[in-house]
Amino acid sequence: MDKRCTFRRLFSLLMASTLTYVLYVVIMLHRSTLDNEQIVLEISNQTITSVKHTKHFMVGAYREHRVRGKVVRIIGIFRRDSVQRLYCLFCCGTHCTNGLTAEVQMHSDHFGFPFVTTDVLCPQPANCNPLYVTLSTQASILDQNLTFLSIQNLVNREEEELPFNFTVCVSNLFGSYNNVLQFTQTLEMYKLLGVQHVVVYNTSSGPDLERLLHSYAQDGYVEVVPWSIDKHMDPSPGWLFSEHGGDIHYYGQLTTLNDCIYRHMYQSRYVLLNDIDEIIAPYQHQTLPPMMEILQSQHPRVWC
Repeated sequence: MDKRCTFRRLFSLLMASTLTYVLYVVIMLHRSTLDNEQIVLEISNQTITSVKHTKHFMVGAYREHRVRGKVVRIIGIFRRDSVQRLYCLFCCGTHCTNGLTAEVQMHSDHFGFPFVTTDVLCPQPANCNPLYVTLSTQASILDQNLTFLSIQNLVNREEEELPFNFTVCVSNLFGSYNNVLQFTQTLEMYKLLGVQHVVVYNTSSGPDLERLLHSYAQDGYVEVVPWSIDKHMDPSPGWLFSEHGGDIHYYGQLTTLNDCIYRHMYQSRYVLLNDIDEIIAPYQHQTLPPMMEILQSQHPRVWC
């Protein structure tokens, strides 16, 4: 009789423990994946988006196809003296997830300025093909009113599928730059050299250059990316903090160039980085494509 009672008690305790565990798992799953209907998504349409409750900014989010595992890379601008633990929060096709710890990689080239270009690596959660991502100081996605970035480079295009062979990323324009003659000469020279696409990050330019950029953009040759960094900080017109002051080097030049590389990594076979007063010109070939073909054959292992 005592053995039967003992068995019944043990059985009851086992069932209660099992039910408690199942209930815990169900609650945790509910907390970690929330239907999109429960969350109002705000998607940023700006090139610079602030990270809530921090002094940091997000610029672009890109699916990283070159590393092991599923990772999204966020190009950002971080305040060097106030980095804290951050979480990557994703929204997938049918649900959003709570945060996973972000890996923050601040660039070494800050030239003494308070803000610096930063890469943030976000590991993707399991069972999620994310379309949107954001950074937060809290792991929970609830009650935060966060602004998300659309994730770009979702598809790893093969070389023959790329729309452009050569793209030039021009250092950002600021200070109401209005040298139409110089800009036109550079753009037309690059056309002759075989460049099909030019990208310009524009903080401010003069009225004549605005009309010129609009004309080239209508033709599809130039892509103008608005770069309103002066609305978020005091950007420096110089390269060294001790001499020029301000919050960030050359209106965030290194950030724009890094973002331009990732923005066009799966749109163009080659991406060149240039100032508007500089031109990369081959001296043994008439255009850039045959030069690159020769270099590629001479250095077959140099490839990303």
